Amino acid sequence: MPGTNDQDLGDIRRRLSGLETAGAAPVPRLYNESVDASHAMDLDFPLPNGVQAATAKLSFKFKPYRTTSSFAGGNTGGESVGHTHASAAHSHSHAHTIPIDAVGVPGPNVTIGGGGGTNLFYNVAAANTAPINADATSTTPGSTGGASVDHTHSVGASSLGVGEGTSTTISAIGVDGVDKTALLGGGPWIADTVDLDVSKVLPLGDGHWHRITLTTAGQGRIVAELNI
Repeated sequence: MPGTNDQDLGDIRRRLSGLETAGAAPVPRLYNESVDASHAMDLDFPLPNGVQAATAKLSFKFKPYRTTSSFAGGNTGGESVGHTHASAAHSHSHAHTIPIDAVGVPGPNVTIGGGGGTNLFYNVAAANTAPINADATSTTPGSTGGASVDHTHSVGASSLGVGEGTSTTISAIGVDGVDKTALLGGGPWIADTVDLDVSKVLPLGDGHWHRITLTTAGQGRIVAELNI
């Protein structure tokens, strides 16, 4: 099929190109990136189809973390004007009556009934007293207090400018998501390094992009050069 032939011809050309450049001088690729313990440095590169890199050297230099924003402290505005909350007045009214019952026979002027009863007895006739207590208590709670004293909160204001922080070290090196630290000497790498041989950990070329990952111990910046 014409489409298949074109695809095969393109694959042959890529293989020939890889063979022609396999013994040539390595091509340097430069990288410069800020990193921290949660954000590793990725070195992306393509490998020609069917070609194993004969030479692959990795160099890196540790630099202070750099940002293009600087921060200066500032203050928020004062608190809003104080205010209070009033409470409505309310009252409680209640009355009491004391039942007084007559007894069947003359007796003391006032007696306390027996047999479990708790009424009072009068010796003339049965009657209930009128309310002897009418209490109307009016209460008005006080208002709430005012707002707290004015205060401010410190915040950071961003402005253009270059700021530098700390440097870091490399704790691990991986290729395409697989840790290759042990094969490269075990790490960690705490000093600037020139021409670390990484050819033995690179895969056979397949015409796709690949990645070397430098995992760092903290915040910093790395300048790296990969020669393949």
